[in-house]
Amino acid sequence: MFEIKSNYNNNRINIYIPPRHKTICVSVSGGTDSALLLWNIFQHQKDTNNAFKVVIYTTAPRTKKYFNFYHSLNVQNWIFDYTQFDHDYSWCTFHRYNSQSSEMYTQMKAIGLAYNPTLFISGRTSWPQSGDLPPFWDSNRNDQKISKTEAITYTRNIDDPVMEKLQDADPTARTWFPEDSFYYTPMISVDKKWIRGSYEYYGITDLWNTTRSCEGEQPILQQTCGECWWCLEREWAKT
Repeated sequence: MFEIKSNYNNNRINIYIPPRHKTICVSVSGGTDSALLLWNIFQHQKDTNNAFKVVIYTTAPRTKKYFNFYHSLNVQNWIFDYTQFDHDYSWCTFHRYNSQSSEMYTQMKAIGLAYNPTLFISGRTSWPQSGDLPPFWDSNRNDQKISKTEAITYTRNIDDPVMEKLQDADPTARTWFPEDSFYYTPMISVDKKWIRGSYEYYGITDLWNTTRSCEGEQPILQQTCGECWWCLEREWAKT
């Protein structure tokens, strides 16, 4: 087990990777949450001298304008340069057509068949909700950069389960995953301000600057729109 800490408050995230999990998959979008998770997992892998293999995967790779695979690769390279260790890992990309429950798992089929993992770990975080709205959404304003409908769509529930058995969520998963395979979201109890505080705690704000969370429509790789949910959330985290 290892901890993730933050300057934002005294909350700590305990992440436990049981020894029986010899191959784990880590979802890395190129954004701040998954980058922090990967950095900590690779630190733990280094501390345990490669007790487990890491499969890094990212969705929506070359076909979307924001190029997840490109920013995911930047994150990986930064972490490899920092840790200076010969990590046991693989990297792959695949298309995500739908992010809803069962579909989310079936899109992992290729990874399951290729690597035989037993644990999928996501950096998915929560949102400090006021009703169903994010803190920066003010119903009295007329210049909202995102709609109320979009804001509610992007909120994450702090009460979501941290660990789910893949076969319970999607019975067809047993056709390509071993029994007792799990989907793990250990960071669901914290929000972006906590995530930013964790980067500051570990002195890795340069990694934060390497990440990119924008999902706007502009085609330029490094440009950010400043208007999508992810851009607004990122700026809110730094205030």
